[in-house]
Formats: sequence, C-alpha cells, structure tokens
Amino acid sequence: MMGNITAKKIARWATGMILGFGLGFSAVVYIGGAYLQYYIATLPRFQSVLIESIENTVSSNQSRSIEDIIKKEGIIYAQAVLYGGRKGIEDTAAQLDKINYKQVIESVDHPILARKVILGYIKRNGLFPNGESHNFTDIHENKVKIDCSEAAMIAAATLSDDGYRPLLLAMAPSSEALASNKELGSHVVFLYKQYDKFGYIGANGMAGPIFGSIKDMLSSISENLDVEYTRFQIYDLNNESRDWIFSDKGLDKFSDFQPIKN
Repeated sequence: MMGNITAKKIARWATGMILGFGLGFSAVVYIGGAYLQYYIATLPRFQSVLIESIENTVSSNQSRSIEDIIKKEGIIYAQAVLYGGRKGIEDTAAQLDKINYKQVIESVDHPILARKVILGYIKRNGLFPNGESHNFTDIHENKVKIDCSEAAMIAAATLSDDGYRPLLLAMAPSSEALASNKELGSHVVFLYKQYDKFGYIGANGMAGPIFGSIKDMLSSISENLDVEYTRFQIYDLNNESRDWIFSDKGLDKFSDFQPIKN
C-alpha cells in the first residue's frame, strides 16, 4: 500500500526526468529510471510485525454469537462476508450521515459489525480503486471513495476501542507477475487473531478466525479475488503514527513485502 503523497512525489520526479532539457530521450529515460529506483529505495517503509508476535485478541464481545448479531442487525452472514445484501446496508449508510466518527467507533464492537459499516461507507461514499490511502475521519467527514486501504482503515478504527490491535495485512503478486500485467496491484485487509486462528476484514469480503496460518489466509484471498498473492507484510498502525485515526501523517510509506514461506 502506498500513501497519496508518495505516489504524487514519484510521479513528479518521473515527469521531471522525462521533461529534462539538453539530453536525448534514451539518456533521460536511463537517468530517470536509475534515479527513480534510488528514490524508491530511500523511501520510508512500514515496520513489519512478526507473525509469532501476534497474540489473541481479548475482547468482551467474544462470547457474543455471530448468529445473534446478524439476526439483530437484519443481515445475512453469507451476504455480509461477500459484498453485502441490501437489507440493513441502506440504513447503515443513512445512519453514517447522522453521527460523527467517534460515534461510529462506539457503535461497532465486533468484526461482523465492522464489515457492515464498511458496506455502509461503500454504499454512501462509493467504491473506487483510487491508489491512495485516507485516514478514518477523512473517510467519514469528506466521503472519499472506498478502496481496500480505506476498508482496512475503517475496520481498524471501529474496532480500536474493543481490544483489537490495528494490524493491516498488505499483500502483492510476485514482481514478475506485476511486470507482465499492469492491471495487478497490491491489496490490504484488516487482520486479527482469536482462538489461535487468523481472520480478516476488507473491502471485498471477510472471514472469521478460521485460518491456522497467514499462508492459508493469503491462499483463500487469492482464490476469492483470482489474483495469486505471493508476498506480504503485516504492520501495526500504532507503530506508524499516534494519530492514524484522524491523520495521514506517518502513513506515507511503502510496504516491505516478503515472500510467503512454506
């Protein structure tokens, strides 16, 4: 995942190199490419969280049945896990305009409710691959369109007061796949652990704590999205910025992807 400022900086440097004066096109491309690689290499990276350091989430809502929650909320679990049913989602979208971002956070205390709120924001703000990342208050107050990074941020923010560590799992195809297919890109979801199993919440779906390993989770996400993700990074938003819920400061970084180990 790449922050919006970084993307714009890279675009400006690349454009400046191409528009350079007094050099042939080939020389400009060579120098520009070399400098771009150097520039990217010097950019700050997210601090990786080791898988073995992730502890089980201790939350007061763990005893609440998912079936009871979805019955009360008027949604179907299978629909919530995928792209969401219409029933209940329109009400959620309308409710978001009536409360502030703090009240949204207070209203969510379970992963299935975080997924429902994501669907509400998608309904209200729209879904669009924007290539940028935004903090939660920006999403709520300025109604920026939702991409995978925004969805993960929504889940992290709304569960932040319920014992869930704000972990994001970024993933990417191999470098060779990216080079051969310009349509491919990285993806990010909110990650949590309960009962010694991993679960995730994202723009394209969610899964409860059913995965025994990150490798199994990435394999499932790859199958669902029809993209083979072979590299990943886990990072903690609290390690990157104290103000990540309402500020982008400290989040303008590159993911340091590592290959999935067998």
